[in-house]
Amino acid sequence: MRYVGEQVDRKYEQVMEFAIVPKEPAFDLKLTPGARHQFTILSLCGVSPNHKLFGVQIPVLAALQGVSDRQVRRYITELRQAGYIATQSDGRSLVIWMTL
Repeated sequence: MRYVGEQVDRKYEQVMEFAIVPKEPAFDLKLTPGARHQFTILSLCGVSPNHKLFGVQIPVLAALQGVSDRQVRRYITELRQAGYIATQSDGRSLVIWMTL
């Protein structure tokens, strides 16, 4: 797990300096705390209404948060159902973008 974490840190090192995160998901009490945190992670990785994040791999997002792959899938489903993100899959990876 440490090896994956080191890869994630190197890959997103420059991206995670700062991000503008919409406040709506952060204060949406219908979302679980994990889903709100997932939205922040996606924002830090560069997801925005004008920028799609291509090639998202669930294990990488799980390593960023220290949770299981299954939990990340639940968070993404929750955010999609709430209307904060949209996703498209090619079977191996996701394309994610904000819908705010």
